Amino acid sequence: MLPPFTPAVKLYLAIAGLSGCSAVALGAYGSHGFHPQNAHFATVFDTANRYQLLHSVVLLTAPLWRRTHLVRLSPFEVGVY
Repeated sequence: MLPPFTPAVKLYLAIAGLSGCSAVALGAYGSHGFHPQNAHFATVFDTANRYQLLHSVVLLTAPLWRRTHLVRLSPFEVGVY
């Protein structure tokens, strides 16, 4: 059962949606439009995009956790890790 959509839950969902949308858009750019001269840059871009998408999923599920105060304004939420 989902918790009620409080303003905090709506904020998490909005941030997760924007983060996921940017991850998909950047992934499409990386697949079709990003042609670096050094192959290492393509690997770094792919890894960063996967981390961005993973963080988006975690942000999407954060309101379902019982202790949401543990992830509020954490480095994980901002995308540092």
